[in-house]
Amino acid sequence: RVTVNNKFGFIDSSGKLVINMIYDNAEDFHEGLAAISKGGQWNEDGEYIEGKWGFIDKTGKVIVPIIYDKVCDFNEGYAAVTKDNKLGFVNKSGDIVIPLSYGDPNHYDKFKFSEGIAIVVTGAIGDDELVYKAIKTDGSVVFNLKYEYAKDFKEGMLAVATGGYWGYGGGYYLACSYNDGKWGFIDNAGREIVSPTYDYVGDFNEGIAFVAKDDKFGAINKSGKVVVPIIYDDISNASQGLILVKSNNKWGYVDYTGKVVIPLKYDEACDFSEGLATASNNGYWGAIDKKGNTIIPFKYNNLWNFHEGVVRVKAEKGGKWGFLDKKGNMVIDPVYQAASDFVNGVAVVKKDNKFGVIKAPSISTPKTQHTGSIKANKQYINTSLSAPSS
Repeated sequence: RVTVNNKFGFIDSSGKLVINMIYDNAEDFHEGLAAISKGGQWNEDGEYIEGKWGFIDKTGKVIVPIIYDKVCDFNEGYAAVTKDNKLGFVNKSGDIVIPLSYGDPNHYDKFKFSEGIAIVVTGAIGDDELVYKAIKTDGSVVFNLKYEYAKDFKEGMLAVATGGYWGYGGGYYLACSYNDGKWGFIDNAGREIVSPTYDYVGDFNEGIAFVAKDDKFGAINKSGKVVVPIIYDDISNASQGLILVKSNNKWGYVDYTGKVVIPLKYDEACDFSEGLATASNNGYWGAIDKKGNTIIPFKYNNLWNFHEGVVRVKAEKGGKWGFLDKKGNMVIDPVYQAASDFVNGVAVVKKDNKFGVIKAPSISTPKTQHTGSIKANKQYINTSLSAPSS
């Protein structure tokens, strides 16, 4: 997805423009379709307003008509669409498969099917009683929720909350947030597995979900048993057998029984990815393995997570971004103002205030003085890349 002069289009990974820049706004492709919009404008707050939305395929053919007020990305073959404050779902042929009969779409940031179930609402903001329903892809109701808020199903479990309140705000588009409720979990039949007693919970990953109570964090398993004591100042999601935790301003890692595997000694740290985790001490970043051994020396200004065998690195001199391999070899020199992770062998980069795409290096035979093979001319003024903030 690229834009020039406030018009959006799409290039392929070779840099060829494959969908002309004729849209006033666009989102990335998901499941082979991308949301696009015409007829809108950008206001002073940077909001895109008054446009109509639809979907195109990778040839640029309009699959879902550009007639909707809002749309959500496709997930599990379906996308939520709204018109006149009513919400329903379309399939990848553009057919309305669940009628636009559900209520105010502002109550959730994203409506989508996850593990075959979507959460929808009947009623609108201001109603005394909002009813939340879990529906299947054929539109049938699985169960009504007795709770006030719910996330998406993950690993057969749904985080739900009650006892809180809704906060509303925003400019042209009304935004809302659910605050101060108590959280628990139900299964995909609507049975309550973990009663709403926690101040906040994360989604399940690898059978583990983090929980918060009284400003402390721990983790539970799918039966609701606390497996990581609720004693930490901060916590991350379970990842590759370990959980990142913080205490006394230091980060380390515990396993899924709560045992400390890597001591809490890092100033900052990231989740494990591809067998390695990046962390920092005394202002410098490096990478460790699951035993805590230093694999990449702690001498870099910033590191992100590993993707496709390489990691983004920020050079101390000049503050530019490049890439290291898993042995710490600089395989793409730090010459970019910003860079994305590699996905399917390519990464988006920014140089001289323009964006382009580079090809992944050969990490089996790393070469220095390599700036990446340019696959797309650096002529676009904006892409889906968000420049790293640090």
